[in-house]
Amino acid sequence: MHPPQLLNMGAEPVLAPDSVWERDATMKIGLYCSVLPTADGSFQAWYELSSGSFDSKTQPELAEQNGVVAYATLSSGLEVHKPVLNQHTWRPNTTCPSCSSAANNYLSGLSDGWQGSTGAREGCSVWHDPKATLGGQFVSQSKLAKGSEYGLAFSVSKDGFTGWKDVMRVEYNPFDTQTVGMWDEQEQQYVIYTRGCTHDTQGEKVLGCKHHEHPCQGP
Repeated sequence: MHPPQLLNMGAEPVLAPDSVWERDATMKIGLYCSVLPTADGSFQAWYELSSGSFDSKTQPELAEQNGVVAYATLSSGLEVHKPVLNQHTWRPNTTCPSCSSAANNYLSGLSDGWQGSTGAREGCSVWHDPKATLGGQFVSQSKLAKGSEYGLAFSVSKDGFTGWKDVMRVEYNPFDTQTVGMWDEQEQQYVIYTRGCTHDTQGEKVLGCKHHEHPCQGP
């Protein structure tokens, strides 16, 4: 909505892979992150992490298999807290089986494939739905792109960090990330912004969205 500004000219990143479970030499914070304000002036943050050296263009499946969605809270002064959630067992890109641990801030339900499968998930985006139409006030949508699992996976949680579950898959082809959704109080309808996606009536039927075409990109 507004031109972004670098904090201290980019000298002090807000999020960095600095926790014990993020100190793998190849661990990276991905592009896809979501930040939402809370009632007390602090923030909730969801961000993607990947571990491993790979070329995402030639080996896209590795990006999915080595990726997880992590959760953090930020104070009004932007102090970051990464809670140990013990939800998702993670083994970094290593030959050490004993290194597997759930002592991290990774989210179960958003760090797995569609409905817990081994499929692909990418580009997690989290938004707040005051109507909880899909069963939770926090909604995530992520791209599925492996085997027969294509489209956008919609997942919900009541508080944003526990009980994430997949509730709807919408077939988009072609599609791309990052998608952003919201409940528009003024228009009294859901609005979902996507990139390069074709028109799909299933999502509109479930959420009650209206469809608009971009004059340059099409539906």
